[in-house]
Amino acid sequence: MEFQELINGSIEARMNQILCSAWNIFIAHCIQGRAILHKEASFQHHFANIIQQVGTLYCFSKQETFHVDLEYTIQKQVGFERKAEVDIVCELINFENKDSAKAAIELKHTIKSGDATDIGRIGSYQDIYRLEKLKELKHEGFSVCKFYMLANRVAYTNVSPPNTSGEDFPTYKGYEIEPRKIYKTVHTKIGKDVELIFNNSYKFNWNIYEQPKRLYFLSVDI
Repeated sequence: MEFQELINGSIEARMNQILCSAWNIFIAHCIQGRAILHKEASFQHHFANIIQQVGTLYCFSKQETFHVDLEYTIQKQVGFERKAEVDIVCELINFENKDSAKAAIELKHTIKSGDATDIGRIGSYQDIYRLEKLKELKHEGFSVCKFYMLANRVAYTNVSPPNTSGEDFPTYKGYEIEPRKIYKTVHTKIGKDVELIFNNSYKFNWNIYEQPKRLYFLSVDI
């Protein structure tokens, strides 16, 4: 991106660029061993720290500020059965022209997790669904929504056998969520009676790294 585009582009485009750059840096940290992420909390804090540093660099004038919040509470609203928490929320604000961009980020971490892949798949779909609703409802001004996942199991990236949760909630590389299709729990007792219908398509474009250790990274733009 040329510097003229950065300066003259929309603040929302800049937010997307911040998160894209932060995610690439995060992946590099993981692959090169700078980030040791045994739990989702460590994933959350390490990634949020990178976002804060990158976001601050993308504040080009003295009238701009960037900040990050963790475990941001979303109150009960239309489209949600109860209040929820978003893993990371960040906002870029220009106080001079009152312009701003606010992003909601959900994370899924399955490294060394005792959870079955059924839970990981269903939880991923629920996170993407929640982000879609946040963006559609424009609740609290979210204009950018992202889902990120860190995994190390081929069960997530490969096509699943028939009659498994991977058939109900596919996450394999290249799969695309179909709008208006009913995704529900048929072949698993975990997450019983989950039923989701999306308004847009979302593709599972995994970045797969087998060496020096197996790590799979997923980024989904909502």
